[in-house]
Amino acid sequence: MTCGDNVELSIAARGRLLMRDLDDRRFTGLLEAAPDAMVCVDAAGQIALVNAQAERLFGYRRDELIGQPVEILVPDTVRPVHPGHRAGYVADPRPRPMGAGMELAGRRRDGSTFPAEISLSAIDAGEGVLVTAAVRDVTDRRRAAEAAGRLASIIQSSHDAVIGKTVDQVITSRNPAAERLYGYTAEEMIGTHVQVLFPGSEREHERAMLAAVVRGERVEEHRTRRVRKGGSVVPVSLTLSPITDASGKITGISTVARDVTERQRAEARFTGLLEAAPDAMVCADAGGRIALVNAAAERLFGYRRDELVGQPDDGLLVTAAIRDITDRLEAQAEQERLRTQAERGRLERQLQQSQRLESLGQLAGGVAHDFNNLLGVISNYAAFVAEELNKLPDQQPAESVVSDIEQIQRAAERAARLTHQLLAFARREVIRPRVLILNTIVTSVLELLQRTLGEHVVLITDLDPGLDHVLADPGHIEQILINLAVNARDAMTGGGTLTIHTSNADIDEAYVDTHANLSLGRYVKLQLADNGPGMPPDVIDHAFEPFFTTKPKGEGTGLGLATIYGIVIQAGGNVRIYSEPDLGTVVTVLLPVTSQPPAAADQPSDALTGGAGETILVVEDEPAMREVTRRILARTGYSVIAAGNGQEAITAAATTDHIDVLLTDVIMPGMQGREVAERIRDHQPGTAVLYMSGYTQGILGAQGVLEPQINLIEKPFTEASLLQKIRAIISNPGAAPPDPARRPA
Repeated sequence: MTCGDNVELSIAARGRLLMRDLDDRRFTGLLEAAPDAMVCVDAAGQIALVNAQAERLFGYRRDELIGQPVEILVPDTVRPVHPGHRAGYVADPRPRPMGAGMELAGRRRDGSTFPAEISLSAIDAGEGVLVTAAVRDVTDRRRAAEAAGRLASIIQSSHDAVIGKTVDQVITSRNPAAERLYGYTAEEMIGTHVQVLFPGSEREHERAMLAAVVRGERVEEHRTRRVRKGGSVVPVSLTLSPITDASGKITGISTVARDVTERQRAEARFTGLLEAAPDAMVCADAGGRIALVNAAAERLFGYRRDELVGQPDDGLLVTAAIRDITDRLEAQAEQERLRTQAERGRLERQLQQSQRLESLGQLAGGVAHDFNNLLGVISNYAAFVAEELNKLPDQQPAESVVSDIEQIQRAAERAARLTHQLLAFARREVIRPRVLILNTIVTSVLELLQRTLGEHVVLITDLDPGLDHVLADPGHIEQILINLAVNARDAMTGGGTLTIHTSNADIDEAYVDTHANLSLGRYVKLQLADNGPGMPPDVIDHAFEPFFTTKPKGEGTGLGLATIYGIVIQAGGNVRIYSEPDLGTVVTVLLPVTSQPPAAADQPSDALTGGAGETILVVEDEPAMREVTRRILARTGYSVIAAGNGQEAITAAATTDHIDVLLTDVIMPGMQGREVAERIRDHQPGTAVLYMSGYTQGILGAQGVLEPQINLIEKPFTEASLLQKIRAIISNPGAAPPDPARRPA
């Protein structure tokens, strides 16, 4: 080979290299300009080349893909079988879609997958075959197809008849509902002019309406008629809309028809009802325009129907029923007058009842006051007689005489208890709260309660032995027990069971929120439950109201539960009723626990405590009571001055150097006992005062509660109780000792 030959070969080689470089640049340009993601893979399955679309689609950078196995772009579910498919294609490299008939997908860098359409082709690159895959993400196309499918399914399953037409009114499609409405099959309907459905009298109007839709207008719920295959006519509501292509050009018309036969019947019934209504009926649209009126509205307002009805907007109609209520207002005014009159009468009757009860209370208080004086005389003179009999020398009094005296004394004690009950009814008794245990009060009145209930009611007690102390008036607790027991007895006319339960209770915030007059803390619970007929809710709502009663007229005052409510609330507690018809009634009383220690119990002494010459001024307007009191004190070592009224007492005090104790009745004619005490103590401030009375009329305290440092002995009293009280006052003139003679009401 010559030198010239070598030069020619070199030039040819350089030419071939230049041509190959030129071809590579053209290929790369075509690859980058491709709209789809392009991935070139060699025979070993390694990625040799990708374009920018592939980077964007799969999320990898180009340098992360080159040299990697193509399976990193394949979903995990098909990755194991993909090398076999790839090898099969390399063995027969013809242009074809890979996985025809299969759902194809790609895998992004973040692990997400997407549906894909993939085309394959083989390129001879000299060093071997390169397989080029054009990958297209068809997510949007698939979604659009699914949406179109759903829309088609909606149209096919719609109960409304849907028809598609050309702009020349030739039917191109219909749904099953159209076949049911019009009676034509798909073969009979498609390709037919739509005027076959128009009644002859309305064809001109229908053509004009269709022409408006072709111009781009829309018709909403147009009422018209359509002809079925058999010739029958059906009323329909039509909605017509233009169908446009991607450029917005109108290519057809969509008609949705609904059978309104039943709606027309309903409207006819509505119109009939509207016209038959006794009231004036006016229907107006959202803009306030009248859409419909009835004959009654014409008569009431004086307008003709055509003068009232306008052109309402489609949509919500507001219907107003108008009635002339002049007569009703007059009737209501008369009813209100009668109701007011009845209420006034009821209040007057309540006032009369209250005044009657107050009069009875005053009468009872006065009778009890005088009766207490008499009982004091009887019981003490009986004691004098018994004492004198025992003093007779060398003589044993006859047993019958002693027995008679004891009978007199027991009768006086029973009568004293009756007067206390009478004062409790009249609410004239002095209230002196004490630290006590409820179980003690319950136990003390069990015998009385059993007698009150009668043999047809079984009384059961369930008393907590660890009960806390409360601060309450014992007489009031007894009153609560007796009132509730009487109510239970009256309810259980055929017999039953009454259970008295006591226990401690901790009241939390949730309970306080739902019950008035309560605070957080510890309470003692007193509960009375019967198995009587129970009470309905409307009775429970009024049970604690004064004068409310379900008992027959004349058998109840309606004050029993009201009194209980006042007692409990005054003590800082709460009372509530739970009852259901045919199941019984439970009344629960809650009283706050007190931290005060209980007062030491009085220790009665069998021996009389006499005086040592101390001067006692006795003021009592009842002569017999004054004399028996003077005699008790005089014969036990006291110097006694007796006065029949306040003025006599003041005069006697003025002429006496020193008075140790003033023993005065509270209620006296002319001057009350408290005024007597104040005037005497103005001159002799060291004089101790002991009041005696069956009731005080509020003179010694507000609302019946005895004022602190007030000494009181309740009538009738015994010689022993009087002497103990006098001695306690002389020994400790600044204290107000407990009353040893106080008995439960």
